[in-house]
Amino acid sequence: MTNRIVTGIAAAAVAVSFAGAPAIAADGQSETAQQIARTYDEVSDYTVEQKDKAVSWLAERVEALDAQMDEFDRNLADAGDSMAAKWDDVKRDLAAKREAAAQELAEMKRATAEAWDDARDSAVENMQKLEDSFDAAKEEYSK
Repeated sequence: MTNRIVTGIAAAAVAVSFAGAPAIAADGQSETAQQIARTYDEVSDYTVEQKDKAVSWLAERVEALDAQMDEFDRNLADAGDSMAAKWDDVKRDLAAKREAAAQELAEMKRATAEAWDDARDSAVENMQKLEDSFDAAKEEYSK
């Protein structure tokens, strides 16, 4: 009984954390998620001459995701032992993906004109994997 109450409180806390979330479009994505997806598509086409702009935007996404993941983690802190253990596993996976994204971003910063396309594509791919994994975790833990 107590575990259900704690789980219910945790679910309510997570729901409250998403109360200010953007509107959901017809395809199920928030307007913000759609804009982010469009920007990833744009960054995927950036040339080496646009490197600074691409690096800057991806670095901002890393910072934004860090803040969102920290907030989500705080909201699940009192979720109960079984949910907390499950979340710890997801958190480790997200941390590994975040590290991979940061490494690819560092490679992208150093990329020469010859290596630009591969570095850019790898950085964008790793960031999208991180975003997708975090979105899936938010969905799972918001039920």
